[in-house]
Amino acid sequence: MNMKKLNVLVLILSMVLFSSCKEKKKDKVINIDVNGVSFEVVRVEHGTFMMGTPEDSTLGAAADHERPVHEVTISKDFYMGRYPVTQKLWKAVMGGTPFAEGEQWSVEFGVGDDVPVYFVSWNDCQTFIAKLNELTGKSFRLPSESEWEYAARGGNKSKGYRYAGSDDIFEVAWFGGFMGAEKVGGKRPNELDLYDMSGNIYEWCIDYANYSDENHIDPIGNSPNGAAKRGGCWNAQPSGCRVSARGSAGKSQRLSLVGFRLVMEDED
Repeated sequence: MNMKKLNVLVLILSMVLFSSCKEKKKDKVINIDVNGVSFEVVRVEHGTFMMGTPEDSTLGAAADHERPVHEVTISKDFYMGRYPVTQKLWKAVMGGTPFAEGEQWSVEFGVGDDVPVYFVSWNDCQTFIAKLNELTGKSFRLPSESEWEYAARGGNKSKGYRYAGSDDIFEVAWFGGFMGAEKVGGKRPNELDLYDMSGNIYEWCIDYANYSDENHIDPIGNSPNGAAKRGGCWNAQPSGCRVSARGSAGKSQRLSLVGFRLVMEDED
């Protein structure tokens, strides 16, 4: 083979490899449309972080259920909703509201197309997700508690903030008030361009994590009756809006301060 033909062959192979690499490049943001309503999911790259609240925290014994601090590895990339699920998206998927008697989206707790849903139980979330997966052909679910904290901290772009995106809670969170949930995206996002992960509305997780001194890889806690709610809410104190703050509730409970955020499985 002469040099000219060899150079042509090398050029063709280079183009094929470049094209292949380009095709494999993952989108940082994916827009999903369902029944005329669109929403975005943001890519969260895998990584390792320290989960929990240190012993030297000023919270003292109040944070015992957030300890011990332990290493967690998220081994696979995933996509997370840029915002909590909104009332507009819920209605687009479910065709109505999840209300039981005495429960309603109202001015008292926050109402509007771009306001997060609440009065949704963990079980209600599963019904919504099953319908959403049917409509879109995607694989959505609730985040694990470790995935939620990893994303709230900024994933592998984390700057170590106390709240999701800042040490100044006023920059990133609706909190400590009595005016109800606010429209999503009204405050600054965190390092991953995720909004409202501190304050506004608590968010359900799929599990309640089991904290221990051991290192964990993609942990899922044992939570047959209850699940974690994370992030704080519009009437929480700053301590409740920290990225490591955690609470829990029964899976059948519908609460005026609890909504949810979606995770979408990575599409290989």
